[in-house]
Amino acid sequence: MQMHTLTYIESLREHREIHDPEEDTNCTPGGENGNYIMFARATSGDKRNNNKFSPCSLKSINAVLNTKAKSVKGCFQVMDEHLDKPQDSICGNEVVETGEECDCGWEEDCKEPCCYPMRTNPPHDEVPCSRCSFARMSSVDFDQDGRSDNISFLIKRIKVHTGDALKDPEYRYPSNYGVEKFLELFSEEDYDAFCLAYMFTYRDFEGGTLGLAWTGDLKNAGGVCEKNGKHFNT
Repeated sequence: MQMHTLTYIESLREHREIHDPEEDTNCTPGGENGNYIMFARATSGDKRNNNKFSPCSLKSINAVLNTKAKSVKGCFQVMDEHLDKPQDSICGNEVVETGEECDCGWEEDCKEPCCYPMRTNPPHDEVPCSRCSFARMSSVDFDQDGRSDNISFLIKRIKVHTGDALKDPEYRYPSNYGVEKFLELFSEEDYDAFCLAYMFTYRDFEGGTLGLAWTGDLKNAGGVCEKNGKHFNT
């Protein structure tokens, strides 16, 4: 174990960072992978867990860092390079702040189908922490494999069966047909009443089966639609 690592660990101990509880097997697993950094006794240092923090340590450290980050003079606040003061908002921290329409975190964590996540290199037409904008059906270019016809038929079918679960194996799409593509295809202004921006979330269905995001009466979906910034009309 390198000297700077040892110094860091000693600093944690001096600041009363607690040892891993030996009765918690998640934090002191032992065995062939060994124990974590904050184990109460010396370890060999050559096992997989020996240079990692346990779930218990991470939880404890996270609480301290969150407190520091959210304080008025938080040492982790991002500075505005032009005004020499902390930024009003930080896109990607999953907290909706001044100037943000939404904040679902970074792309690997985002679970909101209608919010652009923070990315390392966002596309030029995508503003992180803003709501998705939707193209009308006529402006969308479809792949040359007949899927556009299936989509048009499916929309007509939905108008008849709105409120019922729709999980027809006949309408399967490849894994690269993700959430944002479905939102783009289905969120025409003409169909706002059906709240299609939320109804079609690709990840809600195993194997890529397209279907509604809820069952039962359409009125039951109102809260979900409003949460995602769509006006719900019945």
